[in-house]
Amino acid sequence: MSTRSKRQPVAAAAAVAVRSGSDTKTDKSAKKDRAVDYRDIEVLNDTSEAVTLRQLCADGPVVVFLVPKANTPGCNRQYGSFTERYQEFTKLGVRCFVLSKDKPEALARWRAKYKSEVRGLSDPQQTLIAALKARKPPANTIRSHFVFSAGDANRVADAIPVSPDRSCELALQSVKEHLGKV
Repeated sequence: MSTRSKRQPVAAAAAVAVRSGSDTKTDKSAKKDRAVDYRDIEVLNDTSEAVTLRQLCADGPVVVFLVPKANTPGCNRQYGSFTERYQEFTKLGVRCFVLSKDKPEALARWRAKYKSEVRGLSDPQQTLIAALKARKPPANTIRSHFVFSAGDANRVADAIPVSPDRSCELALQSVKEHLGKV
């Protein structure tokens, strides 16, 4: 019986240490997340103008879909889907943007090739991509999409990762489900 009483305080102390260590890690992560607010990270649009998600969402809700590299087979299918269904989004008051680490010029050529209304956002350093948790080290982008609310650019829905063939359909479904919240 005296053996048990000696072990219980040690076990309790170990449990506290584990929780404490875990809390410390969570606190560090929380500080890191607060340090960079994804809504205020500047990226360049396809005409080389600096913009933030907060600025884009000032005019209404936004869908941002991420592609690993412009003008490649899977990315072309994903971009083509959003281009073809763009009017369905705009009827709901939502604009769509494609985000990649490609340069603005490459995104502008891609947009012109498809005669698309979907504007490009360039993030060559992957700062916004990483803040959205869609960066795959060392320097790749996880195909995904995000729905951001009007005004404050809060993230209301996302899909990480997502198939290039289902991204647009799922994003539109998310917009319809969250329409009152975006």
